[in-house]
Amino acid sequence: MATTFGEEVRRLMAERAVSLRRLAKQVHYDPGYLSKVMNGRKPPSKQFAEAIDKALDANGALVALAAHLAVDHVSPGFLTPDDEEQLALVTTTLRREPPAGADYVVSIRENNQRLVAFNSVYGGDDLCRPALRVFSSAHRKLGAGAYQPGIQRDLEAAVAEAGEVAGWLLYDAERQGLARQVNAEALFLSRLAGDRSMELFVLGNMAMQSIYLHRAGEALRIADDVIGTGRLSGRVAALFHVRKARALAQLGDGPRAFDDLAKAWALLSDGITTRDPAWTWWVNECELTWHEAMCHAELGDWRHAVDLFWRTVDLCPADKPRGRYIYLAHLLEALVTLRAWGDAESVIDDVFGYVGEVGSARTAALLRKVVEHVERAWPAVPSSFGDVVKDLGQLLARAS
Repeated sequence: MATTFGEEVRRLMAERAVSLRRLAKQVHYDPGYLSKVMNGRKPPSKQFAEAIDKALDANGALVALAAHLAVDHVSPGFLTPDDEEQLALVTTTLRREPPAGADYVVSIRENNQRLVAFNSVYGGDDLCRPALRVFSSAHRKLGAGAYQPGIQRDLEAAVAEAGEVAGWLLYDAERQGLARQVNAEALFLSRLAGDRSMELFVLGNMAMQSIYLHRAGEALRIADDVIGTGRLSGRVAALFHVRKARALAQLGDGPRAFDDLAKAWALLSDGITTRDPAWTWWVNECELTWHEAMCHAELGDWRHAVDLFWRTVDLCPADKPRGRYIYLAHLLEALVTLRAWGDAESVIDDVFGYVGEVGSARTAALLRKVVEHVERAWPAVPSSFGDVVKDLGQLLARAS
């Protein structure tokens, strides 16, 4: 067998006369991403290896090779030095941890709820560190066996929830490598605890992050696997049909994307039932409208997207600044893409109010992209709007 995953994939492709582009299309991954994995610049995930293994009829050889070559699922350059330090904090086991009791489990869950509440207002930039500290401390106690008899399952479930919260905040703070690591650990712990509800929550977050990172094939696999299990409550099923729709839109399959969106809307119309987990409160009309807008945007239909982004902003409550900030940023991007300068100028005034208030690095990254877009279109941009955009760029630079 070849010494690297990429070499073995090339050997099998040559044997089966399969081109890179044909293979990429077959497994629903971007050809550029497939090339990076084959050249060793990206690590092969388990889902990716399984998809390639099946497509090339490798009988599990590629899956085994990917697992053998993985080193804690981290590739060089995937984590920043600061992230590596934080990950070490999570995975270090201390030998003399005081034993945790039921009150400790309660305190973890209370901290998780505080962080979720603050996230709706302030975003993930500043909150990801305390969230990671909560997760790290509890994770170490669990790993060291420093807990009283009878609370293991409850502690595993609480730590999984802490990982879900930390993973989401790290994602919002643009610390994507560490977010993926924490999400993977949260998923593992939720399964150990037998907490199917939290397992689904984490899988939904992982699919969303894959979409954000343009790993559409990965997101599609997660969504299909969950939907295929059945036995989902209405809101959970709606969430994963939305994730599937977004992945399909990124892959350019509009008809299937909107078919899954229609399924999500139908499920949402049934209302909340006793089968829906408590965390599905945010799977609502506002959330689905935004994802529908994003599907149109990813398919290049900016005119439909902009109408839906306006609707999303209208639906978002005023007491959810982080949500309004991200929705306004996407609305601004759509208006700038359509060169609707007048409407864009009215929206940018609202954006200014959130730049210093909400710490969301992924939203700031989108706004910097909008600033660059305007700069490239400079001759066609009204001078008044151009001046406002320059001010926005300077404000983003000061806030970073």
